[in-house]
Amino acid sequence: MEIEDYSKACAAYRARGLKDYQLRSKEDVKTLYMVDIEKTNGYLDLTEENKKLFAGHVVNAMNTCSMKTRAKMHPAEVHYVKEIEFLRECEPSQEDEVKPGQKIYEHFGSKLIAIKADGEEQELKKYFFQDGLTENDAVKTTEKKYLRVDWEIGSEKTWYHVITEKIWY
Repeated sequence: MEIEDYSKACAAYRARGLKDYQLRSKEDVKTLYMVDIEKTNGYLDLTEENKKLFAGHVVNAMNTCSMKTRAKMHPAEVHYVKEIEFLRECEPSQEDEVKPGQKIYEHFGSKLIAIKADGEEQELKKYFFQDGLTENDAVKTTEKKYLRVDWEIGSEKTWYHVITEKIWY
């Protein structure tokens, strides 16, 4: 059922026993907003643990929004990713507190690699903040892994690093 106005939305929530108007499960999302998170691009490549994390994130992220916004939002893509940041040495600025001999590094680009449940890796994207630079210019790299969720909210697109079901940025 599509939620068109506030009174219909409230009635739909109450019919599911959600008197506080808070979603509880991916089934609530599917029934109230016709969003089947299991059909999200990348979902089938997640481990069971990451599927659970994703479902919890979707419910909690939607609960932070008004019912009107919830009706316009859906997760477009999800991946467990390894992000490799490319660093190069740079001169310290006056604000940097640098000890003698300490090196300062600047992040100049990143590569995102999806890690599938079977361990297979697939490059999703690579980007650099300055033309002409490549990963070969890196003197150092850092790596972090996280669940990346891309959302569409009306005509807007955004994405989050998901740390736990209730923590993302």
